[in-house]
Amino acid sequence: MNITICGGGNLGHVCAGFLANRGHKVTILTTKPSSWAKTLEIVAPDGDFTGVLTTVTSEPAEAIPNAEVVLVCLPGFAIRSELEKIKLHLTKSNVVGTVVSSTGFFFEAFNVLPPDTALFGFQRVPFISRTIDYGRRAELKGYKETLSVVVENIDSKEPIRLMLEKLFEKPVMLLD
Repeated sequence: MNITICGGGNLGHVCAGFLANRGHKVTILTTKPSSWAKTLEIVAPDGDFTGVLTTVTSEPAEAIPNAEVVLVCLPGFAIRSELEKIKLHLTKSNVVGTVVSSTGFFFEAFNVLPPDTALFGFQRVPFISRTIDYGRRAELKGYKETLSVVVENIDSKEPIRLMLEKLFEKPVMLLD
């Protein structure tokens, strides 16, 4: 699956490394692309692993159109401007989500993105994460046993739930 991670913080590092390690094509959309290595090392409690990134860029036109999933890994204050940057490059096949929806993600997405954009947001972050060496190494400090997600702007929510369950390798519950 083609996945674009928007943001290069703690969760961006770990989500990118985790998903790339599982064979997904991961692109990082960041303001600091030159600070990233091609391979991310993830230190994890059950054994370290690496993920090879497909692309690291600051250009939404390069990162967004081919992504099946666009995963926003940013603090609340940065969400609106990121959505403004990517909205012109979204297609009907993109699903846009966030690692934690309590940041105001849905308020901003409803105001900025086209009304038919499929959206999802995790109730809580999927991993406890810390960056060790920016763009190169991060620590996955802990896994959640289950994940809860809200899905909006799409009639059939179950395929999104199943997709997230496969991506993050944990049971995912839909919230209303």
